[in-house]
This record gives sequence, structure tokens and C-alpha cells, in this order.
Amino acid sequence: MPLTLCPRPVALLLALLTLAACDSAGEDEAAFTATLSGAVDARLEGEASFGTDAEAGALRFLILLQADEDRSGGVEGSVGFYVDDETRPAEGTYAVGEADGTAALIVLVDAQGSLSLTGVGGTLTLAESTPDRLSGSFSFEAETTFGGGETTVSGSFVAEPE
Repeated sequence: MPLTLCPRPVALLLALLTLAACDSAGEDEAAFTATLSGAVDARLEGEASFGTDAEAGALRFLILLQADEDRSGGVEGSVGFYVDDETRPAEGTYAVGEADGTAALIVLVDAQGSLSLTGVGGTLTLAESTPDRLSGSFSFEAETTFGGGETTVSGSFVAEPE
């Protein structure tokens, strides 16, 4: 799958890649799968973690899904959900979109370059939310940062603290 080179990555996307380099505890249990279809087609699998991240001087809660290149058809990448509060969100369904307080960002990298997408509408559902574990599912529409059509993103995860 060729990806469009992103000439100006934003700080939030860099934070996703930086956090992705960290090891997560319980690698056997913390996992995710995601399917992207539309303008971008991919299937991602890998590890899932959660914690807080400083963005523009404020702490925000982050759920990070880090794709494993070997299990994702040669594509590396991250799916990140940022919540506008530093506390762990409760079980429930949250609207995805910058204006809704839960941002969804995706960064994909393959041999052709990198591509970033932003969630513009959909949901993130947390079925379990404890200090040691988050689990749930997501389904949202995403747009590439430089145009190119919409992509439907859906999947599920079990995440452990970073």
C-alpha cells in the first residue's frame, strides 16, 4: 500500500511516535486490531497502552495503539485517542472529533513514506476502565491531513498502563 509523504508532521503526531517507542507491560494481553477502508486500506495489529501525555502545556489522557510491522502487512503505525482530561475516562461511549473532546489520530509508515489521518466523526466505546486495564472498541471516519478522501476506521483493543 503506497502512502503519501507527509512533509510537515504536527507535534501531536510526533508524540504518538515518541510514545510508541516505549515498552508496555503485559505484552501478551495488551493488544488491538484495526481495519481501515476507503481512501486508505490497511489492517493493523499490535500492542495497546494508556497513560497521560503533555500537549501544549496541558496533560491529556492517551490511549495508544502501536501497530507491529510483521503483523500489519509491512505497515508501521499508531492509532492514538487523546481525551481532553488527564484522568482515566469512565466506561461509556465517547464522540470522536476535535470539537467533541476526544481526538483520534493515525500515523502510518511504509517503504513509500508516511501518512497521517484525523478522526472527524464516530465513537470510542470503553467497555472496561480500571487503573490496570482499558478495553473497548472504536468506529470513526478519518480524513487525511492533506485531503484525499475519507477512510472508515474500526477495531477493538485491550490496553494496559504505560
